[in-house]
Amino acid sequence: MLAKSVLEKIPWALDYSKWYHQYARFPRQALEAASFLSEYTLTDRGIWNDASESTTSRLRVFKYGRDDDKNDLLLNPAHALLGKESGLAYPDICKEFIRWLVSAEGGQKVVETFSRNGHILYSKAP
Repeated sequence: MLAKSVLEKIPWALDYSKWYHQYARFPRQALEAASFLSEYTLTDRGIWNDASESTTSRLRVFKYGRDDDKNDLLLNPAHALLGKESGLAYPDICKEFIRWLVSAEGGQKVVETFSRNGHILYSKAP
């Protein structure tokens, strides 16, 4: 058990905190709650772009991630994971998929052109 003084410095370790709220629902609802309560939150561009104007009009963006900077603290990378069983059962298909996924004209092209409501949501790997 951690000492109380240590727990006080880690607000998410407590059941209740006056300044840190865990919002265990979906990102859209967390953004709406932050807007309603005049609080801060972190969210991705897709949730922001898809939110209603009544939600976003009460919020201000302090920092956007820079898609082209691999050292950006807000970079939200994705990883391709290959399960042991699938790799054993279909090694050639798995290797080909991973090659396609990281290729500029394959998976990276899909990622960098994926849009919703006219907004590009993601960036290719920097």
